Amino acid sequence: RRFLKYPFRLALASHIAAIGLIAVGHELPYVKQYAVWVLLPCIICFLPTTGAGLQKSARRFVGTLFGSAVALGCVYWNPRNPPALISELLIVTFAGKYASTFPSIGYGGLVL
Repeated sequence: RRFLKYPFRLALASHIAAIGLIAVGHELPYVKQYAVWVLLPCIICFLPTTGAGLQKSARRFVGTLFGSAVALGCVYWNPRNPPALISELLIVTFAGKYASTFPSIGYGGLVL
């Protein structure tokens, strides 16, 4: 029973927020564009501890910065070359997924 408390709360909160966003999205179409960004804090706030939320947020921030730098480098070195950009995309995606298997990197690799 103790192990089901957190997943149940997370699922309930996520669904309530998603249903609210769908309802608001019918009245205000531009809300649908940002629905994922509204759900993200809802999910992060329901992590089991404050440290887990801070750690996940920090890894997301570092992964986003690193991914942005890599993307800018790819565009700088191969401007207007779609085959090269797609190849680099596959390589960076593989590297990010592989990096996420290490506990010290974890979620930051998936954000990359």
